[in-house]
Amino acid sequence: MQKKLVYRDEVDDPITLPDLSDPEETAQFLRSLPDVSDKCPSTEAQLIETMGIRFHHLGGEVMVCSMPVEGNRQTLGVLHGGANAVLGETTGSLAANYVAPKGKHAVGANIFVTHHRPAIEGRVYCVATLAQSGRTLATYFLQIFSEDGKLTASGTHTCAFVDD
Repeated sequence: MQKKLVYRDEVDDPITLPDLSDPEETAQFLRSLPDVSDKCPSTEAQLIETMGIRFHHLGGEVMVCSMPVEGNRQTLGVLHGGANAVLGETTGSLAANYVAPKGKHAVGANIFVTHHRPAIEGRVYCVATLAQSGRTLATYFLQIFSEDGKLTASGTHTCAFVDD
């Protein structure tokens, strides 16, 4: 069975990001985003489904996904750092598929995540913004926020474009 790798038809209208350094503004923005997971066939991928990742804005310039803390905790009861990496790579890789050149799709090549504060409950949201895209690579800045709009992790994710 051939899977559809690039979902250019399902792109959302462009959005303007608020001042993401303001937790109140960030929280209000994240709460305002709809769940558009039904527009993205990737929600049926095993890891995405298992971790409860949902899609809130689809596009190559900006992609926003979320994930529950519950079910993705480490032994101390906070969100597992590896779960942050999975959320970041999922968000960045799917965004890169929107900017992939025709006949190519994006695959993760590198991810770097710094954890700033623990996420304890609710959902965390990853905002991936395009840093640079070319013929062979796309790189995204990742910011992961708790529901209260506080930055919990940040990083970068680079994807390589490979032939379909």
